[in-house]
Amino acid sequence: MATINIGTSQNDWTRESGTTATSAFSNPGAYAYNDPIPSTNTGAGRYVIALPDVGSMGNPLSDCTFMAFLYFITTTNPISVKARFWGLSRFPTTKALGTYFGECTGAQGVTAGPAGANSFFCPAITLSSDKTLTPPGMRLPGSPNAISSGIGVATVMFDALGCSHIVVELRRVDGGSSDQVGFGWRTF
Repeated sequence: MATINIGTSQNDWTRESGTTATSAFSNPGAYAYNDPIPSTNTGAGRYVIALPDVGSMGNPLSDCTFMAFLYFITTTNPISVKARFWGLSRFPTTKALGTYFGECTGAQGVTAGPAGANSFFCPAITLSSDKTLTPPGMRLPGSPNAISSGIGVATVMFDALGCSHIVVELRRVDGGSSDQVGFGWRTF
């Protein structure tokens, strides 16, 4: 039996490219059974992230917490974003079973973001739904319900125990056609 020391391993932040997607979200059951595991499609606002493998005997297994921030690239008025999260576990090798974790909403702040000029972080995130094992399983460190000054960066995090992949779907809620929403993530 392997012993895993929780919280002793951390990955650096990874910033994913932005998307202009505004279409409807996939339904919560969209990733219930996947053959093969879906792939990233930034144009459609879908990101598929392979988590660190701490399993053995060819059995991918994640033992981590997934954390994400939201950002915006815009030259128009402040815009907002919605994000949905699913966890996938392999079934058995190239297939996966998926569980819907929840949805959150964020609005653009004034703190300069990670994507260069006209990039801003989201300073506050609100949960629209939380379907994790023990709600509130989706936690919002650094995210009060409202920051009147729009300063700072908020995060959403949840346990990804047993997941081989996380699917994130982003949708721009408002703004112009060239405005983008994006996210960054890390595991620990």
